[in-house]
Amino acid sequence: MKGNQNEFSEERLTLKLEVTDTVVCEYLRRFSESERAQKALEALKVGVIAIQSASPSLDTRVVEEKFRQVEKEMDDKIASFRDDLRERLEQYFRAESGSVPLCIERHFGENGSVSRILETYFNAEKGRLCDILEGKVGPNSYIGRQMDPNNREGLQNRIEKTVEEILREGS
Repeated sequence: MKGNQNEFSEERLTLKLEVTDTVVCEYLRRFSESERAQKALEALKVGVIAIQSASPSLDTRVVEEKFRQVEKEMDDKIASFRDDLRERLEQYFRAESGSVPLCIERHFGENGSVSRILETYFNAEKGRLCDILEGKVGPNSYIGRQMDPNNREGLQNRIEKTVEEILREGS
């Protein structure tokens, strides 16, 4: 259709049209010359109404479809992330072969580094703390020698001598 706009207002629009579309021409040729203008106006109204009603619903359908696609993609991504996370957590925490239990065993297990350090310092027979205590309060230490009842210079003999002197002076 070719159109020239001749007059326009809010309620009225005058158009002079030359119709070249085959489908529209065939439709309008079925009517007499006197009816054609009215039938063309009716067809125009039907077309405008169809476009107006189809456009929002078409837009709504397109938007809904896009949202469904995005929702499905997000659901797929979330499921994939959940599966990857589960797999990685299993790798980290698997009882026999997970990296976390192996790391804990390596450091805190029976032969772990923390166990060896604790053994080095706190073993009852050969630990460093045992050696330190032995040196400070053991039989060969100053305190140990002072507490030895067989040591003539020890604390027990000195107390006995002091008590004997007090008793002698008092008698």
